Amino acid sequence: MTALCIDDLSPTDPLAQRLCEVFLRNRWDFISAPIVEERQLKLVWETGQIPKSKKVRWQTERRYPMKSRVFYRRWMNLSEVIGVRFTSLTSYLVIDIDVGSQYHPNQNPKGLTELQLALETIGLVRSVPIRSSYSDGIHLYLPLSEDVKTFDLAVAVKLCLESCGFEVRNGQLEIYPNDKAFGVNIKTLYKGHRLPLQPGTGSYLLNDDLEPVGDSLSLFFEQWDLAASGQDMPTLFNAMSVARLNRLKKPRRRLNNVEAWRQDLEDTLSEGWTGASQTNRLLKEIGCHAVVFLSLSGDELADHICDTAKGLPGYRKWCQHQQEIEMRSHYWGRAVEKYYWPLEARTKSKALRPKEATHNEKRATSARDKIVSAVAYLQKHNLFPNQITARISSITKAIGGGTSRETLYRNKDVWHPDYQTTLKQSVTTDLERTELSSEPQVRNNTGVSKPQKIKELRTNQEKMKCSPARNDSSSLEKTTLLPLRGVRGEENCFPQPPKASPIVLPSDSRELTFEVPRELDLSLEEVITGLKTQVRRLQWSYERLTDFIAQRFDGRRRSQLLDEEVLLLLYYLQNQKQ
Repeated sequence: MTALCIDDLSPTDPLAQRLCEVFLRNRWDFISAPIVEERQLKLVWETGQIPKSKKVRWQTERRYPMKSRVFYRRWMNLSEVIGVRFTSLTSYLVIDIDVGSQYHPNQNPKGLTELQLALETIGLVRSVPIRSSYSDGIHLYLPLSEDVKTFDLAVAVKLCLESCGFEVRNGQLEIYPNDKAFGVNIKTLYKGHRLPLQPGTGSYLLNDDLEPVGDSLSLFFEQWDLAASGQDMPTLFNAMSVARLNRLKKPRRRLNNVEAWRQDLEDTLSEGWTGASQTNRLLKEIGCHAVVFLSLSGDELADHICDTAKGLPGYRKWCQHQQEIEMRSHYWGRAVEKYYWPLEARTKSKALRPKEATHNEKRATSARDKIVSAVAYLQKHNLFPNQITARISSITKAIGGGTSRETLYRNKDVWHPDYQTTLKQSVTTDLERTELSSEPQVRNNTGVSKPQKIKELRTNQEKMKCSPARNDSSSLEKTTLLPLRGVRGEENCFPQPPKASPIVLPSDSRELTFEVPRELDLSLEEVITGLKTQVRRLQWSYERLTDFIAQRFDGRRRSQLLDEEVLLLLYYLQNQKQ
C-alpha cells in the first residue's frame, strides 16, 4: 500500500483506490493523449484490416502533480488516454509488443511463449497479458510481490532478453521501465506507459489463447495478485545484482585500435581495383598505410605509392590513369603527409616530451625566486633584520609588493631564522657564482630610470636647507631599499623650502591639500609645504598636477607615493619651468 500525499484524497471505489496505489507512484510528469486517434484505430480494427502504425501524440504534464481522485476520473474519461512514469522503486514491469513486431503472434505464434520462457530464467514466472488498444498490440504485465529498484530491474530484464536473442528496440520489443541514462546536468525520466483497461481504448484482458475475456478491474487485480505471488523473488534479486555489476564492467569500444586500423587498410588494398573511378581512393589508402605504418616520406613515399598501385589486382583492367600514375602518386604523397604522421615518431615524441609545469607551479617558482633574490640583496647590503616581523616587512618592500605572508611562510626555509641555517650557505654560494653586480630585479617604485652619471645638485641657499634625518631602526623600516634619486652623494637629507600657506588653484575652487602622516617628523611636513609653494609658482590646476605625478610615478597618485618619492617630486617641481 502506497501512502497518499498529505493533501491527497483517495477515491470512494475500492478498485479505484487499488488502481491509484499500483500505478500512481509518480504523481509528476504523467502523460496524456487525445482519444480521437484511438477511435480511428477502432474503426480500422472493426473492419478486420491490419491497422497502420500510427504513433499517439503523447504530451507530458510537468506543471502540477496528479491527485488520486483526478487520476481515477481521467482514467474513466472517454476523451483522453493517460499514462504514468516510474520512480526509483517499482512493484511491476511492462513489456510492449507492437502489432508489427517480429514477436507478435501475427508474425510469430511462438514469440510470446519464448519471451515468457526467457523471463523465467531470472525469476519472472507469471505474467498478465493485456491487449493495449485497438491497435492490437500486447502489453505483458509482470507484477512483483515487493518493491525493487527500478533501474536494476530494467537492466536485468534487458540483459536477459538480449542474451536470449531478443531484439529490444522501439517498434519490436520495449521494456518499461527502461534502462535510462543517468542525468548529470539535466534530469532524465523513465519512459511513460499507458494505463491498462482504460474505457474506450480497446484494452482488454487476454486468456492463454490471447483472446479477449473482459475489461474488469476486479478480474485484472485478481490475476495481478496471483501472478505477483508466483514470482521467484530470490532469483530475481540475484539476477538484478549480477546485471547491475555486468553493466558497470561492460567493456567500452576502443576508439584508437591501431591494429584494427592497419588490418582495415590492408584488407582494402588486398582487393585492388574492382571497377572504374577507384584510383584516387586507392592511392590515398596506399599513402596513408605507408606514412603511418612504414614511416615513409618524400620521394620514397611517392615511389612506394606508385609501385604498390601497379602491383594491385585489377590495375591493368580498371585503372584509367595508368599513363599518369607516377604524377598522381607524387601528388597524393604530398597530400597524405599533411594529414598523417608516422606512428612510431608520434609514440616516441609523447614518451620524450617533458611534463610541462602547471600555472600554479610556475607562480610558486616565480614567487620563491623573488624571495631568494630579495634576501640575497638584503644580506649583501647588511639590511637584513634579525626579527621575524622586520624581515617580513623588509622582504616585502624589497620585492615591491604582491607577495603575501602565506607565500613567505611557504618558503620560510629561505628567510626564517629558525629554518634559514640549512640554506644560508647555498644562497651565499649562488651569489658568489653569479657575481651579482647590481641590485636584485625588484620593482622600481619611482618609475624613473637611473641616471648614467651622478651630478651635483645646485641649490639656492636662501630657498633650500638641509637637516639630517633620523638614523634609527624605525625610520629604516619605513623606507624602501631602493637608493634615493636626485640627491647628492649618500647623505640622508631633505631639501627644505620655506613654509608657505595653502594655495587655491586658479582653475577651480578646489584647495590643494596634502595630508601629512602623524608619525612623520617636521622636516617631511616642510617638504609637503614646499610642494604647495612650487604648485603655486607654476600656477597649475589640480588635473595638471595629477597628470604630472602620473607620468613620472607609473600612473600613481600623490597619496600613493612613498616618503622619498615625495622628496623626488619636490625636486621635479623645482626644476620645472613656469
